Amino acid sequence: MASTIAFRHDDETKGAAAVIPRALLSFLRISNGGLTIRFGGKTATAKVETDASGKTVMMLSADGYKHLKLPVPPARLKAFCRQGVLELGPVIAVLTELTGSAPSENIRPFCEELHHLIEKEGGCLFVEGLDSRAGTGCTFSANGWKTGEVPEPDIVYNRIHSRLAEKKPPVWNENSSVQRKGNRFF
Repeated sequence: MASTIAFRHDDETKGAAAVIPRALLSFLRISNGGLTIRFGGKTATAKVETDASGKTVMMLSADGYKHLKLPVPPARLKAFCRQGVLELGPVIAVLTELTGSAPSENIRPFCEELHHLIEKEGGCLFVEGLDSRAGTGCTFSANGWKTGEVPEPDIVYNRIHSRLAEKKPPVWNENSSVQRKGNRFF
């Protein structure tokens, strides 16, 4: 099930708190009380309240939203509950060459097409380069590409065009780091 995750603009709650539509709570078999929420490599424990209004948007406190590094504007994400943890995502990173704060010209149309597909189906996509600092990547929106903080990905898609560059330590470090955490590297 995909749901849109938004944050409460008027929220002054300290820590993570979630207001989840009754239908989503029922579908995911979540009860009111406490819940662990996972997005990429981040987790937060949230106090859960039921929204009986019939809306399909899950609201999360501003603190929880910021801690989990959820995308702005709010994104449509897949949600499922596994072993008492509400998992949101997937978070997908494309590893490729960057030109400034965007993918290089030869892969930019592919990345934008992939972004639109993931946005429609539910998920979060960002692009990172070989020289990207950990926790930063390029995201796409109506305003174009921008660099900023990103969550740790669930999946890394290797789209490096140079096999010589691919053999350099940053790629192998990324690959082994992702696999050690149980994530996928394609």
